[in-house]
Amino acid sequence: MYAFCLGTVFAQTSKKDSLFGKPVDMGNLTFESVNDVCDSLVWPNPNGQTITYIPLLAHSGYLTGINSYGDKAKGNYFDLSSVTSIYITKIMLGLGPVNGANGGNLVKPVNIVIYDGTGGTPGAVLGTYFSTLGEMAKNANKLSVFTFTPAVALPTSKKIFLMLEYPTLAWNMSSNAATKDTLVLLSTALNQVSNPIAWEQRADNSFHFMEDFWGDINLNNHIYPLVSSVSSNCNPLNPLPVDFGSFTATLKEKVIDLNWQTLIEANNDRFVVEKSIDGLKFSSVGTMPSKAINGNHLGVLNYKFTDFAPSQGFNFYRIRQIDKDGKSEFSKTIKLNFTGQVNIDIILQYYPNPAKQTLMIQLGSGIKEVESIRFSDASGKTIRTVKPAVAPGGLINLSINELRSGLNFATIMLPDGKQTTIKVLKD
Repeated sequence: MYAFCLGTVFAQTSKKDSLFGKPVDMGNLTFESVNDVCDSLVWPNPNGQTITYIPLLAHSGYLTGINSYGDKAKGNYFDLSSVTSIYITKIMLGLGPVNGANGGNLVKPVNIVIYDGTGGTPGAVLGTYFSTLGEMAKNANKLSVFTFTPAVALPTSKKIFLMLEYPTLAWNMSSNAATKDTLVLLSTALNQVSNPIAWEQRADNSFHFMEDFWGDINLNNHIYPLVSSVSSNCNPLNPLPVDFGSFTATLKEKVIDLNWQTLIEANNDRFVVEKSIDGLKFSSVGTMPSKAINGNHLGVLNYKFTDFAPSQGFNFYRIRQIDKDGKSEFSKTIKLNFTGQVNIDIILQYYPNPAKQTLMIQLGSGIKEVESIRFSDASGKTIRTVKPAVAPGGLINLSINELRSGLNFATIMLPDGKQTTIKVLKD
């Protein structure tokens, strides 16, 4: 069902003075149906509504996305007062072309925000799905589902605004598409709906009913809530193997702890923790088996992984789930800024690195004893723990024959509890 809110008319020059280009029909994009627990409300589109995006002429951008007017967000208003559901657990989002200028800018924020709509305009923020231009680019030219964790409770009025926000993206008037950010929210065709619900946020941060400023355009944006009467069981009829819950990164001394939850696991085999320093190129840093019996579990399961060698600056993490059939999906991507350094008061230097059989560690001035040295692999699994002998002058000679080839870590702890971790590469 569609509902709409009449916005206030502002005395400004209509954007319709700039003519629209020919709409680009996206064809028959499809999405699996949803069950009684997970009500899509406005999907599938009624009456064969078009899935399209609308360019503006003179290289001015897109009606429902990045454009030269400096718009910061596009979305819809919903009045859900007629339904019994009280939670938004997921949203369905349709995107057209998405990319960063010259392939860059993919770490810029692009967020999905739910606002209280009780007052008729966007009020308090009820929930935010934090994302990036890079994640949105992976969902370009299709309909995708994004999960809010935890689920967002509807306000008493059940009136909300659902907005795709991109405040730092930029568009210029150049005809060269490679010089500008691009993000387009799909919509219906112009004048295809009788009760339009589309809203936008302009360059001055004010929110407006899109018809107020663009003229008689009558369209809806393809961003819809999936609502439920429960907070953790809104899933399509054919769910993915894992429904991720919370996923957080916490800095603890010189390491980063990753914690994530699953709400449902079906035929799940394992998780691969992937890391990136730029948010684009990811590589595996560890694997964890599923805790679910035979890979199946309904309810919360908690997982933890420790990155013993964070990179200086931003560290991006995501979890890749792999089921027993080899199919996989990704969690959301999170990031944490790490500014720690190896404690030079404990270790002055260590060598050789890479090493084949022996690692030499030169301790800091005055250190005559080490409580323990714990070796671990890239997944955080302990390989062995030793109490080393410290030669005069603070030198430690260690055998590393038990370490696997590649990246390993050594955590040096002193009797007073101080510690530091170093990377050890073994040939």
